[in-house]
Amino acid sequence: MASSVFNKAILILIICFSAVYCAAQPVFTPNKTDKYNIQIDARGSHLSGMLIARPTNDGPRTVVASYIGPTLFDYTLTADSLRVNTSAAPLRRKKLEQLLDNDLRIVFIDESRAKLTSRTATTRKRKSGHLFEKTVVQINADANQNIETVTIKHPLIRLKLTINRL
Repeated sequence: MASSVFNKAILILIICFSAVYCAAQPVFTPNKTDKYNIQIDARGSHLSGMLIARPTNDGPRTVVASYIGPTLFDYTLTADSLRVNTSAAPLRRKKLEQLLDNDLRIVFIDESRAKLTSRTATTRKRKSGHLFEKTVVQINADANQNIETVTIKHPLIRLKLTINRL
């Protein structure tokens, strides 16, 4: 009886410590103003630009601007919500903002928001959600485990984001 209680206590401690060890690890951590190349493919349309991320007191601030010049969106990811600083008119839809919020949180706040489905030496594949909210995240790294490419796909709505560090 006593050994059963002891085994359960040890199991609970192992689970607690593993949860602390695995907590909130972002793919990219902006230490200063970091720049990334971003490509957005949506239903046959292609747009490429620059994703600029920098840490603020509230959370990471992300700005996506096309190489031609106009800013597509400027979001600040706070602890519990998305603050829209500016956004282009076609992106001012609640569902699209929620989708981008989830994607940016996976990249800049907590990679474990999406469940790990496969892993190799240089690639991690994660999935989250279902139907319209289904997200497939593929993270490619080099031999030294430096992240090279993050690809986020939403298969049902045919949206794909590819982010590379510049």
